[in-house]
Amino acid sequence: MTTATAQRPPTEQEITEAIDKAIHELQDVQLGDAPLCIAAGMESWLWHVDDLRPSERERLDLLSEPAAARIRERFRAIVIEELTPVAIQFAMEHPEAPRAD
Repeated sequence: MTTATAQRPPTEQEITEAIDKAIHELQDVQLGDAPLCIAAGMESWLWHVDDLRPSERERLDLLSEPAAARIRERFRAIVIEELTPVAIQFAMEHPEAPRAD
């Protein structure tokens, strides 16, 4: 067991950086393709994508890519918005809790 000493609470910037790091690591493993998978699912629910002409498929892909990028950015914003107050509250309630480097 580690003997903990009281530390200053993490700043909002430190929290945001930690969340960004977690999102980046998760995207590499799990979330990176999620927006495109959702878009592809939507496409297959609406169209027989295997039957589209190449020009139609290309256009659908071009329209979907910016949407996927917006989904990723909104996801990041939502995670930061929701988890920052949680981290701040926990840090205030448990200043002695060991902090990650």
